[in-house]
Amino acid sequence: MAPKQFLNAMTLAALLLLPTAAHADPDAAKAPATPSPEEANSTLVAGNERFVQSAATHPRQSTKRASETATGEHPFVTVLSCSDSRVPPELLFDQGLGDVFSVRVPGNVVNGDELASVEYGVDHLGTPLLVVMGHTRCGAVTAIAKHAVVPGHLPALFAKIGTAVEAAHAKLPHGSDGEIVAEAVRANVFESMATVLRESDLVRERIDSGKTRMIGGIYDLTTGGVTWLGPHPDQKQLIAKARTSEPAAHGHDPPKDEHGEAAKHGDDAGAGHDPPDEAHAATDAHAPAPLPLPLPPNPISFAVLALICTFGGGISGRLSAK
Repeated sequence: MAPKQFLNAMTLAALLLLPTAAHADPDAAKAPATPSPEEANSTLVAGNERFVQSAATHPRQSTKRASETATGEHPFVTVLSCSDSRVPPELLFDQGLGDVFSVRVPGNVVNGDELASVEYGVDHLGTPLLVVMGHTRCGAVTAIAKHAVVPGHLPALFAKIGTAVEAAHAKLPHGSDGEIVAEAVRANVFESMATVLRESDLVRERIDSGKTRMIGGIYDLTTGGVTWLGPHPDQKQLIAKARTSEPAAHGHDPPKDEHGEAAKHGDDAGAGHDPPDEAHAATDAHAPAPLPLPLPPNPISFAVLALICTFGGGISGRLSAK
């Protein structure tokens, strides 16, 4: 064998020992097996029962767990709940760090930011369970039910709660204030669930395929227990209706000019076709996740490569001398 051919063979053999891009994800081996939607639901039910009985085990809440989850998260549930200080999902479900992807907002309403956050948990992180949870005597729902004047940006935030209050009055035309608020809390959970089904094709597709289950719940401030409401009663109809109207839902293409090209508006008129700014691209909820970079080569592989090359170089030198 010629010296050059020998060196090429030795180098190729050494390169075969180096780690490949297929093993580039350092968290792949650490990722726990994804539970089924039913298993995830059972875990929450059991955790809440422990909480109610004052027998919480406070699992996975150590600095060791913090270290384990520092390089990646694998929550098994996304919870959309009220930001009320008395309703922390991790505590009332007796879960730990990295278990719950929590989205909290007054009145557990679903507007743009909340919907994007839910999509991140359900679609990007792949949680098999989505819980939309209200709670008794919710201040946001009570304020709308009693026609209270709320300041600042709260009216815009609470706008959708009005739909739930109207539904409560329709169901209980002679109900007391307390009964109206309780029913409005329940209706508000279903309204948020319906908004997710109507407006998020990402979440809707996962629910329709069975990869994710969405259920409602109401937390009792007094007992600490969660009353489970199950899926939205009109879930199938909402999915079917959204499916038939998908072209219209995505019909936000810019107007076309006479050449069939998208017309430009405002400051974009002279922008040409430059690629989007990286800072804006990073915030695109629909942008695909970047591919993981290959891991640094294993030090042992480098050592083997060095030995082979040294050995091959020595032989090559002798052969050349001859």
